[in-house]
Amino acid sequence: MDRIEEKRFPLQVERKGADQRKSIPWSVAEIAYAGYEAHCGRPSQTLERLAERGGFGNGEMDLFAPGWRKLSDENDIIKAALAEKDDEINHHLLVLGESAKSETAKDKRNEELSVEVVGLREKVKRLESLNAEIETYIPNYRKHCAEAQVRARAAEAERDTLKTALEEIVILAHDHNEPFSSKRAAAAIKEGGK
Repeated sequence: MDRIEEKRFPLQVERKGADQRKSIPWSVAEIAYAGYEAHCGRPSQTLERLAERGGFGNGEMDLFAPGWRKLSDENDIIKAALAEKDDEINHHLLVLGESAKSETAKDKRNEELSVEVVGLREKVKRLESLNAEIETYIPNYRKHCAEAQVRARAAEAERDTLKTALEEIVILAHDHNEPFSSKRAAAAIKEGGK
């Protein structure tokens, strides 16, 4: 049997040490791309183009797809286990095909391997279920990102308004040859807010 290799997505190594990955499964990159869309709006680059340019950095992955390391590890572990079992099955098929063992021995080992493969397929289904669960979080994540951006803009506008009011108070105090004091400024702001 030929092994099917999942496409990999490159990652940019940002610093030495820590848990720096050089690549992740493409399916995990798709989850990060959805987070990237939610964070940045409509991206100017496709996921394929990002891969051509070196991919995301590990820090960007933390921002766009929290938990990506675990998801990537589970995906890789299951794929490696499936590949190992696939190699084992191929080896046993070769040995069984070349040897003159009895049909009962062949059937017993094939049955054992089938049970192991079924167990691995169940793990793959759990991983797919986890992927689907993560997909359900993406719309809420996008919504929360958009709400946070609106709150940030409102806070910036409030800060600018307060800064302008403070500058006006300083100018007024100077025009009236009165020394500026923070208590007087606070009182004037409170008075102006009524």
